[in-house]
Amino acid sequence: RKTMGGQPSSVVNGRAIQVGAREKKTLPEGVAGEMLGKDKWAFAHGTNRTVRGFITSTATQEPYWNMKNRTMLECATAVGWHAGNVANVVARFQSQFQEKGVHVFFCDKLIKLRNKRAKHIYWLEYVNTQQCHNYTPAFEYQGMTQAQPEPALQEQPEQEEQRQQQQ
Repeated sequence: RKTMGGQPSSVVNGRAIQVGAREKKTLPEGVAGEMLGKDKWAFAHGTNRTVRGFITSTATQEPYWNMKNRTMLECATAVGWHAGNVANVVARFQSQFQEKGVHVFFCDKLIKLRNKRAKHIYWLEYVNTQQCHNYTPAFEYQGMTQAQPEPALQEQPEQEEQRQQQQ
């Protein structure tokens, strides 16, 4: 399994992603980006301003936070993230985002380091499909996924009955 390392969260501001020592990928209007870096706490509890505005304007807060929680539970390791697991989590939540007109891409790029080693940089791109009809990221993750859609949170019959009795 491929394990992801990371970059400090400052390499992405939601509009541009540092994909190499001297290479930056600027995201078009209607697309927001978020790094998966070494600081898993920051990923779990923080969101850059651009992504926060994006999920608010597209009303995708619930699937966004649920996907982040699943990513933390299923993909975080002591040294980074398991790329295939992240891709599976993103795929499972895709339908909930698409109901709101959003497509989520899990992206990666292999970069060469000065010491002749290489590492992968990973990030998520959130795309408003009404603004960017045919957008495809240049670095979409090409690994395997075997995901089943994640069911949307629904009230249990007992909870629904209690709520109706209270009204």
